[in-house]
This record gives sequence, structure tokens and C-alpha cells, in this order.
Amino acid sequence: MAKKQKSLPLGPTKDDIDDALGLFLMAFGQGVGPQHVRHEVVRAINTRFRASLTAAFSDPAITDWRATWKADAASVLSMMTAVGRMSGLIAMSSKRPRSVVKAKDFNTALEAVKTEHDFEGPRRSLGKYCQ
Repeated sequence: MAKKQKSLPLGPTKDDIDDALGLFLMAFGQGVGPQHVRHEVVRAINTRFRASLTAAFSDPAITDWRATWKADAASVLSMMTAVGRMSGLIAMSSKRPRSVVKAKDFNTALEAVKTEHDFEGPRRSLGKYCQ
């Protein structure tokens, strides 16, 4: 007898958004490496990306948000790794070098990475998740 598959909800759930944010945090942490990250950075990432992830996953023009996220995730997460790496470098290269990454380091790095990438052109997929 075939096992009945559980159907997934059409739209994203809070857990889906939390899972994506968790991946953002993981990628950021991979970029930071051995440095410490203040809790304020976790809050800043959550605050900065929760709404844009929700909007991107809920976009009525996308028929299968899971497939779209699966296709875009590698690029988006590699960008977050770059933001983490740059955040760590900013902390270490400040007037008083730090081994701790702060929210201001994250914000500076994010703006630099966004400026370097064309979020309106061919890489628009990055922008819809990272506004």
C-alpha cells in the first residue's frame, strides 16, 4: 500500500522564514570564521531580512516559491558569506582592532556588498531576498 504524502502549505510559514534566516546566519558565520559575533548582529540580520524574505517567498508572481528559493539560495547564501567575511575584516581593521563583530560592521559590509552587486539587473534574485 502506497504511503500518502503529506501536502505542503502553498505559502511560506513562519518556520520557513525562520529556516531561511537560519541559513543566512549560518552563511554569515562561515564568512566571519573564528571571530565572535555579538547578539546585536543576529538581531540586525533578522530585522534587515525577515520582511524581504517574507515578501520574496509570498510573491504572487511566483508559482512555486520553494523551487525559486532552491534555485537562488546558493547565490544568496554566498553573498551572505561575503558579508560575514567583510564584517570580520572591518572589525579587525578598525582603529582599535577587534575580534568581535558588531552590528555596525555588518551594516557597513552589507551596503558595500550590495553596492558591488547589480541588484536591479541580472542579479535581481539577490535583491529580492536582501532589501
